[in-house]
Amino acid sequence: LAKYYENCMSNSLKNAPKDVVKMLKSLKEAGYKLCVISDAAYVDIAGWDKSPLSKYFDKTIFSCEVGYVKPDPKLFETALRAMGNPQHTVFIGDGGHEELQGAQLAGMQTIKAEWIKNRREEELYAHSNFHLQSTEQVLETVNSIDFEKISPDIEATIEIKQEEQTQPDIDEFISSFQADNQEFAEQ
Repeated sequence: LAKYYENCMSNSLKNAPKDVVKMLKSLKEAGYKLCVISDAAYVDIAGWDKSPLSKYFDKTIFSCEVGYVKPDPKLFETALRAMGNPQHTVFIGDGGHEELQGAQLAGMQTIKAEWIKNRREEELYAHSNFHLQSTEQVLETVNSIDFEKISPDIEATIEIKQEEQTQPDIDEFISSFQADNQEFAEQ
């Protein structure tokens, strides 16, 4: 069953939607650095290197490798450190696993990607700076963000938001996630 799942994930990575590939290419050509942040298990990333998506990303942050899962701001902070400039970072996601909130807690601007999953929960909109219907809107939107108008005291804002956030079961979930991934990696 694990091998079947690995093959399915590998095939989905190899057959990336053309509009997503075009969006990534346009962002790279515009000079943006790109990083994947994913709640991926080892089985999920087995085919990453063969994916047409991988060549567009400067860094990859996979949960199974760093030990944090969404919405833990530490996952996003790991990506920020890897990319080198936390005040000029945009996170694009569908909002699953409260990822938009986690990205904002880490100090990122957020884009709710309606084209990934049409999730219209009101809470998702509260934690995103932009809502886009298609990949074609991404480059223009990212180019339009005026990072100079964003609060220069962003670290203080992050600390306040993190104190307000409560995640009573996150440590238990992370431990379980890590154990499952370790077991798979040993197979």
